[in-house]
Amino acid sequence: MIWKTTLAKIFLPLKNVKTTFHPGKLWENSKPSGFGILMSFLFTASFAVNAQTSGTIEGDDCITFDSCPGDQIVCANNYDENGVLGAYVSWENPVVTQTCTNNGSEGNFQMLFELNEQLLTEECWEFNFISRVGGNGGHIKLFSGVDTDGDQKSKVVTPFLMLNPGSQTSFDLNYKAPKGNEDYSYTIELFLVDLNGNEISAGDAITVTENQKRYIFNTPNTTSGIYRLKYVFTYDPLKDKPSNANTGDTLIAVNGMLYDDGCTGGIDFTVTAPQQGFYPVGSHDLQYVATYTSPSGEVKQKTCSFNITVTALEVQFTNVTPVACDGTGGSFTATASGINGSGTPPYEYSIDGVNFQDNGNFSDLSEGSYTVSVNDATGCSTQAEVIVDKLATVTANISGNELLTCANPSITLDAGGSTVQGTASYSWSTGATSQTINVTAAGDYSVTVTDTNSGCSDTATVTVIENMTPAVATITGNETLTCDVTSVTLDASASTADGNFTYLWSNGSTDPSITVTEPDTYSVTITGENGCEDTASVTVDQNITPASAAITGNET
Repeated sequence: MIWKTTLAKIFLPLKNVKTTFHPGKLWENSKPSGFGILMSFLFTASFAVNAQTSGTIEGDDCITFDSCPGDQIVCANNYDENGVLGAYVSWENPVVTQTCTNNGSEGNFQMLFELNEQLLTEECWEFNFISRVGGNGGHIKLFSGVDTDGDQKSKVVTPFLMLNPGSQTSFDLNYKAPKGNEDYSYTIELFLVDLNGNEISAGDAITVTENQKRYIFNTPNTTSGIYRLKYVFTYDPLKDKPSNANTGDTLIAVNGMLYDDGCTGGIDFTVTAPQQGFYPVGSHDLQYVATYTSPSGEVKQKTCSFNITVTALEVQFTNVTPVACDGTGGSFTATASGINGSGTPPYEYSIDGVNFQDNGNFSDLSEGSYTVSVNDATGCSTQAEVIVDKLATVTANISGNELLTCANPSITLDAGGSTVQGTASYSWSTGATSQTINVTAAGDYSVTVTDTNSGCSDTATVTVIENMTPAVATITGNETLTCDVTSVTLDASASTADGNFTYLWSNGSTDPSITVTEPDTYSVTITGENGCEDTASVTVDQNITPASAAITGNET
């Protein structure tokens, strides 16, 4: 059956395609279980491949994988933009070939246009000024059909492919030479279209000739990632339009892999691939799928299956015992495990990063912070910190210590300000067991405070001193009042006492001396700065017996 139809499809956004691509970074919104591949020069943080076994290849013998990536156990060492822990993983892509049809060419992606066009989805392909013919194995006619773009250029745009730098693609053309008065020529040119619709030229346009059937392009050596291939056929507008007998046969053969497995329909031979890049912690079963579909609809398939396990370890601490009062006896138990089913026992543990042991029990530790290093059997490691405390420290404290003086002959020493975790008990050097003691004599006084919960104790000592320097009052200047001595000055300045002492006379004066004119008993009290005092008194006498004059011998 011969069929012909004109395709003028309008390209719609590709489903499930990541929106941006950055060297050194996985495509945004990507999922590890999807399909895709990182560019070959993608930066990947260093990680340990701790174990690797070969993958599994199964399927039809007409499809060949030259290799299959091995299973990898990788240590998590990075975070993605969402803060998810994992690792950037890469591997060598296999080379896939097929002998299921003799009409094909080399490449992981081959489009012979011999399948029913209804399998082609609008989201995957774009055609302009192109007609398809289903006979003779299938082919397309250039410069035929509807020119939707209105620029008289035939265009074929593929689904998104994953390309490495220098990927090769070929296009088979059957050039039909002009007849009679016809005069025309045309070229083929390749562009790479990225996820944002930007176009990158893959080189100069090539003039199509009768002597050349296959036209080969190589993508730029500096360009890799996810692109659509856009083939543009342009004829000289000053000449005739080429005959639509100019056809494309094996339209595309590309050393690239299909990015979206939803676009396999209508393509003769495709390989879909898992994406390389960031994988979160856990186990990931991945697969390359190579599919050949014959014109009759028979599907032949081969798979390459492998596993990526990203390992991250975590450590839990139990039985954390504080250090005893004597500074010994601290201990803890560390238990390692893998996150999300990762991790390979047995685990080894160390608290110095040098000496490892096969269990997480550590004892006889002093107070402090410990960094525990853990390795699993594949070499993945982690570190975690645990703090070994000391039983609550008792701090004995004595307050209330003051100078003993004549004014302050008794003080109260108080141990109630001591620090304990539980209940405190007290033992004073005087034998008292109360919180406070009264002290009236100078000397050293100590108290031992014990935490009755932990048994830890501490002792504090204070020295009580005294100042009992006595006051000695002395009065000088006492004389007898007479008719000639009508006043006397009593002076207490010769008195002695502590510091700058004070005077208080019995007549109320506070001066060092007083002047008196009446006989009486006068006293002075001397008070030192330490409160010690003394009193002296004197009695001032008076003799004012009047003189009696007598004259005798008077005679007349």
